[in-house]
Amino acid sequence: MTIGFAQLVIVASVLIALAAALSTNRALRAGSEGTGLLVGVGVGLVASLTALALVGLGLGPDRFAALHLIYGIATIGLPLAAVITLVTQRGASTWFRVVLVCLTVGAPLGIYASFVEPFWLRADRVEVPLESAVPIDVKVGVLADLQTDSIGDYEQRAIDRLLEEEPDIVLIPGDFWQMSFEDFRERAPQFAAVMQRLSDEVPHVAVVRGDSDRQFGLRVITEGTNVVLLDNETIDITVRGAPIRILGISLLGDEFALDFATDRFFAPATTDPVRIVLSHRPGEIERFSPDDDIDLVVAGHTHGGQVSLPFFGPPFTNSIVRRSVAAGGLHRLDGHSIYVSTGVGRERRNAPRVRFGVRPSIGVLTLTNAR
Repeated sequence: MTIGFAQLVIVASVLIALAAALSTNRALRAGSEGTGLLVGVGVGLVASLTALALVGLGLGPDRFAALHLIYGIATIGLPLAAVITLVTQRGASTWFRVVLVCLTVGAPLGIYASFVEPFWLRADRVEVPLESAVPIDVKVGVLADLQTDSIGDYEQRAIDRLLEEEPDIVLIPGDFWQMSFEDFRERAPQFAAVMQRLSDEVPHVAVVRGDSDRQFGLRVITEGTNVVLLDNETIDITVRGAPIRILGISLLGDEFALDFATDRFFAPATTDPVRIVLSHRPGEIERFSPDDDIDLVVAGHTHGGQVSLPFFGPPFTNSIVRRSVAAGGLHRLDGHSIYVSTGVGRERRNAPRVRFGVRPSIGVLTLTNAR
């Protein structure tokens, strides 16, 4: 059995905890409780920095791996070291035991962030008022960043939740899967079945490529369905009598094709359509000027930061747009309305698969005439 990086993080965190607890106990026998605590923290810090250095040597500049190790130390190593010390130092003073108890808080937070919130799916219902010349009442479902290596119960629940909203359109802003080519070749039928189901139950479905999926694979899983793969292309559809024009921006796509599609997107029409830009990264909004006739930009990519701190927001969003926008939801940016989904899944690879303060979501956008 191949040992994954997550298992290595657990082993490293336990070893760091044992080193810190052993050092604390030895220092306690030779000195005061304060000295013992400082020695334990010092040894734990040195061991943690050594582990981070080894990860850097083994994997190179992988920030996700470094974050995963730091997360493991905070939620496994530090609490375990505190528990071991509590158990072995039964005669410790009250203040010392209080400090140790406080150091265990990372464990329940880690359990919540790893096993509760990542699966606490919500429907993000938002009304988008538009300046439209024709009456419009259209429901748009957004299925962003499924970002999984298989279609399991959680992913099926997300699809069920989306279809229960009875959307007129479903927009998929990329990162539909994240796995190796070999795994995708084996599991592609699972993802094709999802696309077929969406195609069967929703009148209009459009998808663009993200960071973790690939154009060829998207063609494979949409073949034989009515799902439209927009590879720097513009399409016109009519929904409930309202003309809608969608520009799909393909990540790392052909810029010449995008220029052509953009010209068509802004071209005059007999009845002015609702113009929607679908892209994986919200930063694509910077391609357009505030005067461009765009009614809505729909994007994903950021996962809302996956971790959001009270009164601060997400420390890291991997996006060029400002944090308040990348955190998710409907905003005004550069003169345009932009909806950024917090997504359904989580970053994989060597990243910690967590969510804290950013619940996963499906988007349910109701396009209506501005009141």
